[in-house]
Amino acid sequence: MCGLDRNWANVCQALEGEKFQKLASVPEPTRTGPERSTTTEFTFVLTQDGIAS
Repeated sequence: MCGLDRNWANVCQALEGEKFQKLASVPEPTRTGPERSTTTEFTFVLTQDGIAS
């Protein structure tokens, strides 16, 4: 498990971060569930040539 089992807050912070979004070329995700928890879900809308897929 990559040692991330106790670092959910850090993982969530990275996914929410502007730097990750810029490097991955993704817009800000929608978040459901409690903040920075093991049950937090992020939804990224991925596009190809500006068209949502």
